[in-house]
Amino acid sequence: MKELLDQEIRIADESFSSALPFREVSKYIRFPKDVKGLTIVGIGEGASTATLELKRQRANAIAIDYRYGNLEEVTNAMEKLFSSKGVYQDDSFKLAREYVELSRKTRDEFFEAHKNKQLQLIAAYAGNLPFRDESVNFIFSMSCISRYLINDRNVFMNAISEIIRVLKPGGQIQLYPWINKSHRFGEAQKKNAQ
Repeated sequence: MKELLDQEIRIADESFSSALPFREVSKYIRFPKDVKGLTIVGIGEGASTATLELKRQRANAIAIDYRYGNLEEVTNAMEKLFSSKGVYQDDSFKLAREYVELSRKTRDEFFEAHKNKQLQLIAAYAGNLPFRDESVNFIFSMSCISRYLINDRNVFMNAISEIIRVLKPGGQIQLYPWINKSHRFGEAQKKNAQ
């Protein structure tokens, strides 16, 4: 178990932090129409404001990210995205540049909501969730969990096992894959993704 968590940390450390607003996340994740009273967990949320909006809709919405143990790590991971020199210079990466601008705005809203104690953040790993068995109604991840699959299938399966453990009977898991043409994957990563 420790070896898998160490590998999860290594993979996560190599990635940037997400910062998508709810309206963007909900284009890919189909949240229940009425979330009031549901326990909803977003894994690998970074500086996303998805759980903030779900809380406003009266869900028990919890954002999970190992970087929440030190929010400066979220800032550093965001800076990794913002300072990708050369990656976003070409016009073919216009959407990526737009994502960066959207992420800056969302990051600012995230930290303002955190300052005002409007967020429920837990520093944790996907492979070791701090919830009782069968206690969560809905779990989503915008790219975190699929990144584990791309890099290490055993880390991915460990995270999925944990998600299944904490999910209530009849609950839902929704994962959005992090595969895009602007990122150069190695051969092993492409094979895992397939």
